[in-house]
Amino acid sequence: MSKNRFLITFISLLCLTFLPEIFNRKIQPVIAENSTSVNPIYITQNQSQNPLEETEWQLVSWDENQPLADEPATLSFAKDRLSGSSGCNRYTAGYAIQDNIIKVGVIAATRMACPEPLMTQETLLLSALEGAKVYTINPQGQLQIAYIKQKKLGILMFKPVSNSNVPTTEKTVYISPQTVDCIGVSPKQCLQVKEKIDEKWTLFYESIEGFEYEPGYQYQLRIAQKKNPNPPADRSRIGWSLIEIISKTAETKRPDIWLDQDLNNWNQAGQMIPNAPKIDADPPSIERCQDQLREAKSPQEKAITRAGWDLYGPVQTYDTTTVVTAMSGVDGMCRPLGYQAFVFVEGQFAGTLSPKTLNSRLDGDIARIFLTSPSQLWVEYKRYQESDPLCCPSGISRVSFKIEPREAKPLLIPIEVTTEDES
Repeated sequence: MSKNRFLITFISLLCLTFLPEIFNRKIQPVIAENSTSVNPIYITQNQSQNPLEETEWQLVSWDENQPLADEPATLSFAKDRLSGSSGCNRYTAGYAIQDNIIKVGVIAATRMACPEPLMTQETLLLSALEGAKVYTINPQGQLQIAYIKQKKLGILMFKPVSNSNVPTTEKTVYISPQTVDCIGVSPKQCLQVKEKIDEKWTLFYESIEGFEYEPGYQYQLRIAQKKNPNPPADRSRIGWSLIEIISKTAETKRPDIWLDQDLNNWNQAGQMIPNAPKIDADPPSIERCQDQLREAKSPQEKAITRAGWDLYGPVQTYDTTTVVTAMSGVDGMCRPLGYQAFVFVEGQFAGTLSPKTLNSRLDGDIARIFLTSPSQLWVEYKRYQESDPLCCPSGISRVSFKIEPREAKPLLIPIEVTTEDES
């Protein structure tokens, strides 16, 4: 054991001997005066008596039976709190110091799951900090914190860190016109970001330094990205700052289609199967697309092909109810154009899943069909804004349907539609 390590251990043992009296006389009044019912407790102290304020540290050794993980654990002190990273989650707590005595309040941390050994490192570090008793800064400029955990004495050793030499990188990102509800340390509104126009939006829990967001506009930004080794508990280890607003475009609303209006049933009991429309597209039978076509087998499918449609996709069946999809054209990648989904009950035509034919990768395109019983189904439809890339619709509409007998004929009836944006 080095001389400094022995000294801090000796000092800590002396403090532990007199700790109840010292704590009750000096530390407890500070906590009582400044604590509130809010958790975590934030404790302030006189800045002139707090040499730890505005310092940042990285854990380099400890008295635990586990080596430190590759991802560094950090600790920083502010005027009214300490915070840092366990190597997995970010944490924060109130603290008080008097001379070389330190008292840490209840620690609050984010709840991200991480692989081992990071989770074990986090558990050991946070419990050690909550058991902190005394501290010192040795002649080498290292912070040493003595703690008691399960009646055993241990020492955390930290080295000072600085942000001055942390490299920055630049990149271009897109910001969505809309924020969404999200939960970090607490519920909040999050930006939605992506790096490529054809990607899906992802949540961004932080703020962008120097950027004032205005809802209703899609932004393209050039930002600087810099790693912060000691972020507060509610901040990421990677910070963004604005370099340039490349573009700011007002959000264009999608034009209303039947999914945006009051539902009026377009189906009628006893109606005929509609004829396939004539569209300006390659026919489904074109050589490159023939593999996805299938032969009509049932009387219902044969009736659909007689109306000029080409069958594709799987047939969904629940008892005597069947859903069949058919198209009238294809795009360059053999995706269906001018297509429709037909519902039959006991071989009789009950209706279609849309009042008009649909096109792949356009607003209202069917995403999924769920036949949940012989008389109930619901369907998801892709919702595109004009600014959405074809790969990635920004919303989804869900329509529930029921099937009822009308004049001895089955009738497909749309019941309810809900639309929501996808994050």
